[in-house]
Amino acid sequence: MVEKASISFERCCNELEAFQIGPLGDQKGREWSFISKGAITEIIITCDGYAVVSFDFKGVEEHGNVEYSDTFGRHYEEVYKIKLDFPEEYFTSLSGTYYRGAVAYYFSSLCFHTNRQKYGPYGYVVGTPFEFPMKGRVIVGFYGRVLTEEAWIHGTLGVYVKHSTDLLGPNSSQAQAVKPNTKVIRSIFNQEECIKVGPWGWSRSSTEEEWSYMLKGATKIKIGYNEESIKWISFESSGENGEVKHSQKSDISNERHEVISLNWPEEYLVSISMTLRDTIKDIESLCFYTNRTIYGPFGLTKSRNPFRFYMKGGIIVGFHGRVGDYFDALGVYIKPFPEVFSSSGQGQIENTEVKAGTFGGQGGKEWNYKQNGAITEIKICHGRVIHSLSFKSVDKNGKSTYSDRFGGEGGDTDLITIFWPREYLISISGTHHTHKKQHVVESLCFHTNKKKYGPFGGTQGSHFDIPLKDQDIVGFHGRASNYIDAIGVYQ
Repeated sequence: MVEKASISFERCCNELEAFQIGPLGDQKGREWSFISKGAITEIIITCDGYAVVSFDFKGVEEHGNVEYSDTFGRHYEEVYKIKLDFPEEYFTSLSGTYYRGAVAYYFSSLCFHTNRQKYGPYGYVVGTPFEFPMKGRVIVGFYGRVLTEEAWIHGTLGVYVKHSTDLLGPNSSQAQAVKPNTKVIRSIFNQEECIKVGPWGWSRSSTEEEWSYMLKGATKIKIGYNEESIKWISFESSGENGEVKHSQKSDISNERHEVISLNWPEEYLVSISMTLRDTIKDIESLCFYTNRTIYGPFGLTKSRNPFRFYMKGGIIVGFHGRVGDYFDALGVYIKPFPEVFSSSGQGQIENTEVKAGTFGGQGGKEWNYKQNGAITEIKICHGRVIHSLSFKSVDKNGKSTYSDRFGGEGGDTDLITIFWPREYLISISGTHHTHKKQHVVESLCFHTNKKKYGPFGGTQGSHFDIPLKDQDIVGFHGRASNYIDAIGVYQ
């Protein structure tokens, strides 16, 4: 069974859809990529005693010309070769295991799946398993990172995929009923026309059943949880004609529940994240990310087993999973953005301000900092946790504005200087943890378009980040007392 899945996101590259697969962790090292003009026909994998350490790829384009990649990583003594007879056989999916080493995450084993069979595992099957099933897609390229110091494959691994109909023609055995650029909103509710990803979680129930639900118009999502884990989830949607659709009813006795209301098409889901309990491995907490904001986390976040699925250029249009005595697993159905919204602009979202977060505890007083300018300095005071934050902004006329100090006294001080306009804030990440019986922000990293600053503070708590893309951070908000209790951003 899959204990924990990996980060995943979708992005566009011409007509390609690219899904990145890799565990949570620092984005260290040097990026690499190889995209075939046709299809990948051969992969050479080398391993050492601990992990997969290098790749070589061979591709063939439509006229039969052969393409060879560089070597990504470093060669080692254990060498494996996969050779396919394209177009009869082609790569469709990827799975494996990973573990956290001294300086990064590593892939301890990998399996490569085709339309005919599975190749592998290559390496050593230890650590946390992941899988990324895709339907109706052909892998035409790979990308990831290598540690600059050691030249090892690590941390992230991604695939570029095309629709099977684009590469193999309409008679492909994996052909989809809807062509890639169909722009009829109703088509997004058909499971067979969507990409099914996951589910992620753990089978713990003595008896369990699979379930699925396709979103339809304006949607309410109800999440039931207690002090231990997520107990149930239910959906209610209303379509274009006003009809209301319900998912299966759930037993909501003795559980707290929250309701998310999404006003389709102005607001839609783009990501989910969760944590799994350390020992039992059922779902402990859930977050839902939309194009407008973040809902959650719902449930406690004590675990150090995080998972996140996020995309660029795609929309979550349904859910599926397993349920029994426990809420065991959750997955999603997704569609590329151009297949959801019509060319007339229905559902297109204006470039409005997004308020994301907060992450952390519930204590302290609310604080806000948002100016008509760019943030150019951040002063952060920290020890084991984040004690306080203050900011400086500069407007288009060069006028500087300074914030109050949010939080308490104490801690070591670091000053981040951002060289705007060449450099600007795009994201934050960190951990939150209980400190002296108070749940607070334990550590912070500030990400710009140029580099990452931090982490500042300890790093033992539950991880969080804000994965909204293609927007600048223009302000911060949260709660504070003698520490920074919680933090979020304006984008």
